[in-house]
Amino acid sequence: MRHPRRPSRAIAAALSAAFIVAACGDDADPVADTANDGTVTTTSDDTGAVGNEADEPTEGTTVEQAPTETTPTNETPVATATSEAGVLDDQVLVDMTDSVFDFATFGIVPAGNIYGSAFAPVVFDQIENVDQAVVDAILATPDITAGAELNREALAAAEPDLILLSPTFEAVYNTSQDELEQIAPVQMIDEEVSWQERTRLVAELAGREDEAEERIEAIDDKLNELEQRVAEADLTGTTVSILRVLGDDVWAFTQQSTAAMFAERIGFVLPPAQQQNQPEASPFQDYVALIPLSAEEFGDHAGDFVIVAVNAPVDDPSTAFTSPVVAELIPALGQGAAIDVPWFLWALNSIVGVEQMVQDLEAVVDELTS
Repeated sequence: MRHPRRPSRAIAAALSAAFIVAACGDDADPVADTANDGTVTTTSDDTGAVGNEADEPTEGTTVEQAPTETTPTNETPVATATSEAGVLDDQVLVDMTDSVFDFATFGIVPAGNIYGSAFAPVVFDQIENVDQAVVDAILATPDITAGAELNREALAAAEPDLILLSPTFEAVYNTSQDELEQIAPVQMIDEEVSWQERTRLVAELAGREDEAEERIEAIDDKLNELEQRVAEADLTGTTVSILRVLGDDVWAFTQQSTAAMFAERIGFVLPPAQQQNQPEASPFQDYVALIPLSAEEFGDHAGDFVIVAVNAPVDDPSTAFTSPVVAELIPALGQGAAIDVPWFLWALNSIVGVEQMVQDLEAVVDELTS
């Protein structure tokens, strides 16, 4: 993965805090903006409800609850992160990165996470390959955050054996590794590693190394398959524009983003304006790599097909934009040559994120070959 420039962590942290406050602050409604969106997504939509029917846990999955004494009704039992093997074993894990969704797909239930009961359901509702029993167990854990505030008492009450922390969220929650180590050992997660490395790290903790390698290999196989389909349909060189919309604001994914690299790998090309690296001042992490656009620049980001990353699904991707000139400057939007994709998953540097990207890119190929 290319990382030619790294934005300042202070800027990245400020933006991450804004995302979290907007999504799970006390006054926030994660479903408020369904037409103009783009901040939170993992696999499908931002309804905030877990809509899948409960599935039986897959074989080998362990979801273990701490003893549930009869306590006051407003208290929920702390779930224990367990695995049949691996570093965690029967240790209690608190995740202060964005790895909770990956842990969930490996059948692991952290005792706490930064997304909380207000925001986590929005994301889990969009993830397909996770057992509902695991989701329910995660959502039953006490919140350790409220917006951009860390609830240190709730964190300590979870009695973790291990805390995962990233530099961005260390800044977001105004804490430090030294402070958290007074509660439990801390493992820092390097945000600049590739999604493959990140997946292997989570899998090692969960004791799911073999499954992780299978999922990584499946991504590679699917990209090869899509590349072949694009070539056979004589679609190699098709211009695909990838945009991110949040209210009045629009950004373009650049060539260094994981999503753009996947699109180029299967034979698509980006508009020339997106064939660049993010500016030094961009507040997004390298694997997201976005550049802000003004309405006057929309025409530079037209393509044969448009991918629009939003918070919640829309019937017509063009309705995600508030600018009245967007359909004129990006004709594909008005011609139906566009799909909407879940922003939050497309922003995750993890196996959950890339699995969603590849699934959506397959949908693009399906649209272009139908």
